[in-house]
Amino acid sequence: MSAVNYIGRKTENGAEYIYCHWGGYLDQNARILHDHYYEEDKVNELLSLGDASFIEPTIKNCKFYARDTGEEKAKLITGINSNLRPSVASGYELCFLWNKGEWWVSGLDSNQSFAKLPENPWHRLADLEGELNNE
Repeated sequence: MSAVNYIGRKTENGAEYIYCHWGGYLDQNARILHDHYYEEDKVNELLSLGDASFIEPTIKNCKFYARDTGEEKAKLITGINSNLRPSVASGYELCFLWNKGEWWVSGLDSNQSFAKLPENPWHRLADLEGELNNE
């Protein structure tokens, strides 16, 4: 089963995201982003390729719809709600946001479990080390 998620960055005007079809769990995409996309240039390159089927530790091994299947490249999602989540995201879908040199995640309740909380707080990925390792 897929685990739709959104990967984005904070901008001067709000935030912008790509859609990612697979890996929307803490021990999957959160771990990959935390461990391999921790520099501004890498984050920008990841987002510049548009929507993804899945991400991997290297850009070369990620599968992007436009680059790898010939689909038209989707524009970055810029429609966001008051909590900087994409307007198209349900409360169940994790959203990962690069902000000031750190990854943040939304879509978790205060116990770091999945919860349908559209206006829930953001959590620093660095603070969720145990969950990133599926402990």
